[in-house]
Amino acid sequence: MALERPEIELTIREDLGFFGLVWSDYRAATYNSGRRESPLAAALAFLPRMLFNPSLQFAFLVRLGQKGPGILMYPVRWLQVILFSSEVWWFRGDSAIVIGPGITFPHPINVLVGPGTVIGEGVMIYNNTQIGADRSYEVGQGEEAVAARATNLGDRSIVYAYSVVQGPFNIGEDAVVGLRVVVDDHIPRGALRTQKHLRKAGEWSGNTGSRWPGLGRAE
Repeated sequence: MALERPEIELTIREDLGFFGLVWSDYRAATYNSGRRESPLAAALAFLPRMLFNPSLQFAFLVRLGQKGPGILMYPVRWLQVILFSSEVWWFRGDSAIVIGPGITFPHPINVLVGPGTVIGEGVMIYNNTQIGADRSYEVGQGEEAVAARATNLGDRSIVYAYSVVQGPFNIGEDAVVGLRVVVDDHIPRGALRTQKHLRKAGEWSGNTGSRWPGLGRAE
């Protein structure tokens, strides 16, 4: 029996093009690392940081696959695998991955995001994670069946290292998937899912780290 999906906040911003999304990822990464810079100071440091920061480079490749011409899809996949042992590249058709602004990959090694996954604004995904659809659909049912069995990550959610979020689960806004967790149900807004417990908002201290406030809010 399929689980009824709870409503979650998913800010996608289809109006943002390639450069707008790359800039949002850059600002999110620098803000989350503790820097408080003016847009001018951030712009001046953009190129040297992009040249030497693997997290920014991987996010750049993800956006190139998302917003670049279709001919680049497979070269982007190849570069992701060779450089980062990761794959976030399927951005075509009815099962395309959808990613909102301000995504960050603090340690971009072995990050796998499969077709049909929808990711909101300001999401953080750590290393050795697998996110996407389960296999509860028949071969030949079409891309819509794949998308229906994939994960939605709400705004400002976090997936920590060595975790698996594979299936038709909604991870609510501000929710956290802890270390080495295999998610088997929806996670409500602001909750923490560990290997043994689900702590709802108010039952734990919440994410106390620095988080990018998002587009349209003061940086």
